[in-house]
Amino acid sequence: MIRTGIIAIFIIGVLLSCNYMPIYAAGDERLPDVTKVLIAYGCIDKGQFRYGAPVVTKARLLDENDILTIEGMKSSLDTPEEFITVSYVASLKVMQEVQGIIEEELPQGKTGALRLTSMWLKKQAEHIENSANYQKVVSIIKNIYGLNDDEIKDCFSKAIENEVLRNAKDCLGKWYSVSQLKENICKPMIEYYINPIQANRDKLVKTGMSLMNENMHKGEGYITLLIKLNDTLATDIINKIHEARLKK
Repeated sequence: MIRTGIIAIFIIGVLLSCNYMPIYAAGDERLPDVTKVLIAYGCIDKGQFRYGAPVVTKARLLDENDILTIEGMKSSLDTPEEFITVSYVASLKVMQEVQGIIEEELPQGKTGALRLTSMWLKKQAEHIENSANYQKVVSIIKNIYGLNDDEIKDCFSKAIENEVLRNAKDCLGKWYSVSQLKENICKPMIEYYINPIQANRDKLVKTGMSLMNENMHKGEGYITLLIKLNDTLATDIINKIHEARLKK
């Protein structure tokens, strides 16, 4: 009886401790592959999101949280992120053959919800002028799925670190080890995405100038890295690098 009681207490303790542990597993902290999801839904053509596709119209009718007002036109789901968010929240039904592809990127539950918030937080850093609306949609997802601020921040920090480092290896891996990439190239980018203030954005310009002055090919690799992460952010940083170099 004593032994049974000890085991019961141990099991209860484990169950209670689960309330303070993240539901997602290590390695789940990544961004969803938006293009892959759009292809599975059948609403992408020649690399462009088709917001007039039947499946998008169907999702529009299921939007109970006014996600369509987050960006772009306020009367339609005219961006991939809006469509994907509504489809996820509303559990949009699709052919069984593609359901698994979508769930691989956005599994239902906390893991998928955290990937959604990470997707929007990345976009916030890239389009800071629309920050308030991106925070609004993050709050909507947070409330629906019972997330807390710490796990949203933690998941995004790891997801963006993984995303930046993965692309940095492709663009600059021939010149730097993984540890060098993390410290010298990726760190300023990760810091900016986590805290998108002007001072951190300026560090991206400074890093780019330093690489271009050191080696033309490294400079090209850095620009390619920026473009892979986001073309709008890349354009702004590249223009600021050009401006700074012209002042010299």
